[in-house]
Amino acid sequence: MGAIHWSNIISFFSFDAENILTFQSTGFALLFMAFYAVYIGVHDRVQLRNLALLFFSLFFYYKLSGNYVWLLVALASSDYAIGLLMKRRAWFTRNGVWISVLLNLSFL
Repeated sequence: MGAIHWSNIISFFSFDAENILTFQSTGFALLFMAFYAVYIGVHDRVQLRNLALLFFSLFFYYKLSGNYVWLLVALASSDYAIGLLMKRRAWFTRNGVWISVLLNLSFL
């Protein structure tokens, strides 16, 4: 059995358009097993469980589509902020959904 090299670990955590992480890949199965072990370990602590789900999801999206994950984070954050404004401001209550839809569609 060979030694683990840092270059292999770094290449696993970096985006490679030629070798994307898909649901059918062995890398995903191993990563999911590691994630599930963490998830089982923190199943009774809701905040840690949600953080584990968030980081695993973001890492998977990053390995699947590269830097577009930052666009996903930015749009989700803007939708959250618009939702908060809709809760507090009457004008946003009427028009916030349209602003969010137009903002999201503008990035297609």
